[in-house]
Amino acid sequence: MVTDVEVRQERESDRRQVRQVVQAAFRTQPVVADLVEVLRASAGWRPSLSLVAQEHGAVVGHVLASRGWLDAQAQLIDVLILSPLSVTPGRQGQGIGTRRHPRVPGGVLGA
Repeated sequence: MVTDVEVRQERESDRRQVRQVVQAAFRTQPVVADLVEVLRASAGWRPSLSLVAQEHGAVVGHVLASRGWLDAQAQLIDVLILSPLSVTPGRQGQGIGTRRHPRVPGGVLGA
């Protein structure tokens, strides 16, 4: 059940907590936490589309959308890639990751 969860743009000061959430959510795939760092350093990085769910001062969820290109037959098409979506294991299955957010087209994690 989602209660006092605030969704906002990720801040630089959140990065340690974001990494911890991603590592916990993908504990059998540790490379996913590194993927977030790679995406932050990429040309596709969009800071306004890196969002955290915060509850009582702690980051409990994170999602980012980065820019990508689809190689269609006639031309390259700009797309947003929604990945990864992470929710701390203790809060999974409670609706944090599936809530819609207006900043992420067709996106999740938010009100």
